[in-house]
Amino acid sequence: MITKLDKETLGQIRDAMNDVLKELNSIGVTATVGLIKYGAGGFTMTINGSLLECENGDSGAKVEFERVARALGIPTTWFGKKIQTSRGVATIIAIEPRKRTYPIIVQLADGRKMGMAINSVKISHDV
Repeated sequence: MITKLDKETLGQIRDAMNDVLKELNSIGVTATVGLIKYGAGGFTMTINGSLLECENGDSGAKVEFERVARALGIPTTWFGKKIQTSRGVATIIAIEPRKRTYPIIVQLADGRKMGMAINSVKISHDV
């Protein structure tokens, strides 16, 4: 039982909630816990989700990437592209336009995610 909120207990809450959210896969939705804000006696969290498959057969993440990429003038073919980064091979998985400096989100081989600048992606080597 959790009796205080700190980074350690919030990690436990995040892990437990992500386990619960995996149940949504059975209805075609993927969801994960996003930002958690907390105080002495309570917390709020965001949940990020997308469709596993859209009507056209593409994943929800790919459809969203293509929509945002067109608006920003970024090639839609970047989704799923593997590139070499300073931290190893990474796969482009999303665009977050609110992150002006590092809007391209990549996932590293170990599962960690990081943002990259558009110009960094343009000059990176394909893998």
